[in-house]
Order: sequence, then C-alpha cells, then structure tokens
Amino acid sequence: MSLNIITKILNHKTAPNLFLMLMIFLGLFAAKQLNTQFFPNYSIDYISISIKWSGASTKDIEDSIIKPLENKVRYLDKVKSTRATAREGLADVILEYETGTDMKNALNAVEREVNAITTFPEESDVPVIKMITPYEQIGLVLINGTSNENQLKKIASSLRDQLLNNGIDKIEIDGYRKQIIYIDLDPISLLSNKLDPEEVAMKIKPEIKNIPSGIFQNNNIVQLRTFSKKEKVLDIENIEIINKNGGKLKIKDIASVYETFSDKDSQGFSNGQKAITLKVFRSLGSDVLKNTKILESTVNDFQAKLNNNINIEIYDLSSQSIRDRINLLLKNGLGGLVLVLLILFLFLKLKVVIWVAIGIPAAISVTLAIMLITGQSINMISLFALIMMLGIIVDDSIVVAEHIEYQSELGKNPSEAANVGAIRMLGPVTAASLTTIAGFAPVFLISGVIGQVIEAIPLVVISVIIASLFECFFVLPGHIKMALIEDSKNSRRRLNLNKYLEIFKRKTFLSFLMMSIKHKYKTFFV
Repeated sequence: MSLNIITKILNHKTAPNLFLMLMIFLGLFAAKQLNTQFFPNYSIDYISISIKWSGASTKDIEDSIIKPLENKVRYLDKVKSTRATAREGLADVILEYETGTDMKNALNAVEREVNAITTFPEESDVPVIKMITPYEQIGLVLINGTSNENQLKKIASSLRDQLLNNGIDKIEIDGYRKQIIYIDLDPISLLSNKLDPEEVAMKIKPEIKNIPSGIFQNNNIVQLRTFSKKEKVLDIENIEIINKNGGKLKIKDIASVYETFSDKDSQGFSNGQKAITLKVFRSLGSDVLKNTKILESTVNDFQAKLNNNINIEIYDLSSQSIRDRINLLLKNGLGGLVLVLLILFLFLKLKVVIWVAIGIPAAISVTLAIMLITGQSINMISLFALIMMLGIIVDDSIVVAEHIEYQSELGKNPSEAANVGAIRMLGPVTAASLTTIAGFAPVFLISGVIGQVIEAIPLVVISVIIASLFECFFVLPGHIKMALIEDSKNSRRRLNLNKYLEIFKRKTFLSFLMMSIKHKYKTFFV
C-alpha cells in the first residue's frame, strides 16, 4: 500500500510541490502557536494546608494544630509523605502524593478530613487547603533610588498591580521589612490603674483585627506587638478600655503607640541604596516571550512616570536563554545547510544537493506542527533535541537521494530511477529510524517531575523522524526526478560543468581517498 502511494505521488505533477508548501505553511503556523517557555510543562502532586493563629508560639502551633492535622491526613489514600512546619502564628502541612493520583479527588478527601477536626483553637483562622501550582520565574525587577522604605514599598506595590493587570500571572515582592505597630505600656500607669499587660492585650483584642502577637519586656517597658495592616496608630491610641475601678481609659493614656519596621526581616540593598526586588513568574500555560514583552513594556511605561531618582532595572530574564538556544538552532541549521551543500556537491549533482538541503527546514516545519498537535512547547529541552536531530534529517535524505541518482546512472529514466530508489530505500531507512526510536523510547518510563521534563526529548525525536520519513519518501523523490529531467536537458555549458565535477570526483577525489586508505596510519596521525 505504501509503495503504491509513493509511486502515485511521484508521478503526480504537483503533489510534491504542494506537500512542500503545506509543510512550510504548517511549520510557520505552528511556530506562532507553540508556547515558548524555559522548561516543559509538568505537574506537582502536592496539596498544602495552611492555618494562621496570630499570637501563638511555635510550640502551641505544633501541639494544637500540627499534630491533630497530621494524624488526620497522613494515612489518606495515595499520600506518599507529609512535611509539616510550625512557625510563630502559622502552621503549614505539605502532602506529597504518588504519581498519577487524581488530585481533585485527593483535594476533596483532604478537605473532608480537615473540616472534621473540632479541636483547633477558636482563635485560629479557617484552614486554607489548595493544590500547589508550579510557577516558572521569568525575571527579576530591581527598584532603588530612595532611602524611604515606605515610598519604595508603595512604588513596588503599584508596579506589581500594573503587571498583574496587564497579564502577568504571579509576582512576589522581596527585600522589604514588614511594618509593625508597637504598643509600649508604661508600668507606672499600669500599676496605678491596677492593670497587667495580659489584661490589656485581652481587652484590645476585639478591637484589632490582628491579635497582638506577643508581650515583651524591653528596658522596663512592656511591649505589645501587632502585624496589623489595617489599623492606624491613631485608631489604636483611641481604643477605650475599662480598669478594675470601672473607669474608662484610652490606650494612649497608659502607653505610647508607634509604627516601625521589623528588625527580623531581611532588607535589600543595591549599590549601597535600599532596594526592593519583584520576582516575576508565569503559569505553565503562558508564553515566556509574551510575558517578557509585557514585563518590559509595563516597566518602561511605569519608569517614565517616575522622577529621575528612582531606578528600575530588569535582569535575569529566562527568555534570553531561550532566544540564545533558538539562535543556536538557526545557526546550526544554516551551518548544516552550508555543509550539506559543500560536501554533497562532491558526490551528487548540484540540483539534487539543493533539494536535499531544502529537506532540513521542511522536516523541521513538520516537526513543529507535530509538536503543536501533541501538546508540546518550544523550550530548552525540546530545542536541545531539535539541534541533536538535525543530522538525522540530513542522513535520511542523503541515503534516498544518492540511491535515486545511482539508479539514474545505471541507465534508468528519471521517473523510474526515482521510483525504484525511493521504494528500495523505504525498508532500510524505516528500520534505521525505528532503531533510533527504540533507543529513546525507554525515557518515557521515567516517572515523577524529572520524567515529565525530559520526556520532551523522545517526543521531539519521534516527531523529527516522522517528519524526515515523510519528506524523504513523499516529497524528495518527486523533486529529484524533476532535477534529473532538467539535468538531461541542460545546455552544453552545464553538461561540461557536470563533466568536470565528475572527473574531479572519480579521479582526483577517488585517488586521494585510495591513497588515504593505503597509508591509513599516516592519515590517522595527520
């Protein structure tokens, strides 16, 4: 059946040209549609559980939240491991699941078990349960130029909001310190009003959305600390409390309230100036090059509206690595074309060489189309595989083209030579391609995140082989047939050129080759 198809396409006047045009068109279309990213898409089979309990110590978090939570979820179906972290005011539990687990069902099971726990402290927040979504960092934005931390934070927050509105998936702000409101209680005032710090903390707790997260003794001054974001210093100062005698007091009567920055958080610096960094991420479904364009245009527009003292710099762009790899592919492809033309020119007719070289971009075009159909993307792994497979594309075309020319030299007419050459090479070339596929197929058996990442290599290899086989059996023979027909009608000038080329190949090059074989050790050392 396949032999009849090759013969019919070969004898059709326009089919090879139509196929070639279709291959190029599909490649151009796929190149615009394929997602561009640093790594292939992969899924993480993790579920996170977070519970806030403001003001609680690490030990309280562990005893009251972590332990009952772990006892409930660690034995759920398909759970591979659990990892819990207790911090001041926050409990985090990460569940890792076996590869291939239905994560929606797993999420529902976790929610049922967590909601069934009735022993959590009343002051703790509602548990936040979600599947962990992987994000890929596409770049960093550095903001500096002022010593005012509040101003830097406002600028960073404003830029973050604009980037999110313009289509960036996720942004993290790093290098700034959290703002804290301190309430310094005067011991003398507390004593005269018969109050103690714990009482004050409990009395103002309903008035402040974030519960005071600690009581500290500092130089005979008792401090209450809150990470409240909504309350202002003035609002806290005017909170009313009642002492044991029934008298009304305001916080400002027994304490001084002020806002400052946490000394436990890290602070960013650049060139000796305070700085804030925005970490820019994309989701696995978005294009890194498009996101980079959004990032650059938004930052440029934002920078133009600021005064000259504020400096915004974009750096560590992952898109640059992808552009470099794409340029390497184009450079290698072009270099391959040139080398094919130069080397094959010694053994094949010029027009045959040209059609063999054209097979490289044609096969890559079909490869891109197959990648689009199979849900792949342009990434560092797939580009590596494409660069690696350039030689395979040329090898298949050379074998078929050379045998067709050999049949022509035996005296067959161009149509018969192309038909016999293509059909005879179908078996050996297909067998060689299948052995290559067999060599890469075991990569599909690798599981986990690593398996999901590197499976792009065999997928691209198989796509290239399919594209190469299609090009060298359904497109190349028809074009070589036309080249042989035109060659037989060439002018005397062209025939003389071919004659001299044949003399060079058969005498000069052959003599050099035989001498090299005869003196193989000298040739090896040279």
